[in-house]
Amino acid sequence: MFRITIPAGTAEEYLKLSVKMNRKIVIAVSWFAILVELFNIIRVLFFTNSRLGTLNNRIYFGFYLFLLVWALAYLVLERFCRKKGSLKAHNILNLIGINVFVLWHSVFNVYDVHSSGEMREILVVTAIVAFAALLWMRPLQALGNIILNYLVFMILLKVPVFSGTGFNFTVTVLLACLVYMVRFQHICEEAELAREMEELNRKLQQHGFWLTREQYELISRKVGFITFQWDVKTDRINLSKEWEETFGLPTHIDSLASFIWDQESLTKAQKAELFECMKNVRRGKSHQTCEMLLQAKDGEGRWFKLQIATQTDEEGLPLYGVGMLEDVMDQKEKLLQLEHDVQRDVFTGILNKAAMNTYGQFSLERMAPGERLAMMIFDLDDFKRINDQYGHPVGDYVLQTLAGIMRENALPNFRVGRLGGDEFAVIAAIGSDESIMNEYARHIMAEASKISWNGQELEIQCSVGMAVAANQDWTYFQLYREADQALYEAKRSGKNRICLYRNNSNC
Repeated sequence: MFRITIPAGTAEEYLKLSVKMNRKIVIAVSWFAILVELFNIIRVLFFTNSRLGTLNNRIYFGFYLFLLVWALAYLVLERFCRKKGSLKAHNILNLIGINVFVLWHSVFNVYDVHSSGEMREILVVTAIVAFAALLWMRPLQALGNIILNYLVFMILLKVPVFSGTGFNFTVTVLLACLVYMVRFQHICEEAELAREMEELNRKLQQHGFWLTREQYELISRKVGFITFQWDVKTDRINLSKEWEETFGLPTHIDSLASFIWDQESLTKAQKAELFECMKNVRRGKSHQTCEMLLQAKDGEGRWFKLQIATQTDEEGLPLYGVGMLEDVMDQKEKLLQLEHDVQRDVFTGILNKAAMNTYGQFSLERMAPGERLAMMIFDLDDFKRINDQYGHPVGDYVLQTLAGIMRENALPNFRVGRLGGDEFAVIAAIGSDESIMNEYARHIMAEASKISWNGQELEIQCSVGMAVAANQDWTYFQLYREADQALYEAKRSGKNRICLYRNNSNC
């Protein structure tokens, strides 16, 4: 069963961590919102023909202005709370800020969908998944927020729960709730263990004695962790026998610094992180936690959680770094599987829109010199005819079959996803030759035309819009917009064709 309350004695530690983590996220979101909404306001006032002359523009302007004012207000209030030093007030402000940003995002996208009439533009899923994966809240607050945004979307747009869009969105929201609860259990365990180690350290210092190596081994056998004691002055470290059993390395090391430096299995980043932990112990930092992917003696990489507490003398000078190394591979795999599930379109099994957005932005930011990023959007022509003539089960069969065709024929560097409804997308890094994308699109169109139901061909056709980002100056929004514009041109030019965006779209 999942716990829904913070463990006794860890409330203060949890509050500190919550304020620290949420503050960074909400400040970043606030500055981002300020820049984006300033651009939107200038665009509406000076670069649209109707400006504020239409109701639609005035409503959009109201959305932009509200978010701009709220982001500025949050930054001012956050600075005030930080000066006052009140953790509770700071935490309440962060929670209000989070709720306002996420709810605004939901309501804005609901209106956007309502005004455009296109379900594929929904970005609510992205916000909810990010909410579950990044933000710190008590379970009732977090789950209440997710459910509220879910209801806003479903009720205002009148989306049936058992429709394709409604079902996918419902499953994604449930997975987001599950991801959050798993994270919360992990956070609680970490806070509880940190409290226990600090309490143990306090008692040891209070009574003026330190644990022997045999006592550490007794603890490790009791809890199943690798325990250790590092002498700050001599740089020697003693580890429990579980260390040798797991990694095949000696339990007594004369120089920890030299040992870390000589380990070829550790990456530069891992070595830097371990040296930073050692430096923090020398500075007297009471407790540290980090996770690392380490190579066990069988050559398998496994995730471990490292917990270190600093023991000091009567004058407060650090003497030992003591702690434990816990194998968290099973927990990590469960969380990774949940995150993987959240990225999938439940109906077709390929990536969903949120995952495609993330991958597209990630790929643009990491494009190599001479590399370009291509995006194609596939849209079934007259798909309503299939549903009307053969029924929705046949329509569902067509969508699932097409998704399978696209996935099975994709090259290793292709990412295939469903944007919503009867729209699919492919994102791939390419060189100077665009023919590989054209060949893929033509093959998919040919295979789609062969889809049949009970021996009867359904005469499936689709239009394809394609755009290519030439360098890192492009944004994913720009790439998406131009591929969508190319799709519009393909539809306008007679459908069942491929259109490439080059300043103006060429079919």
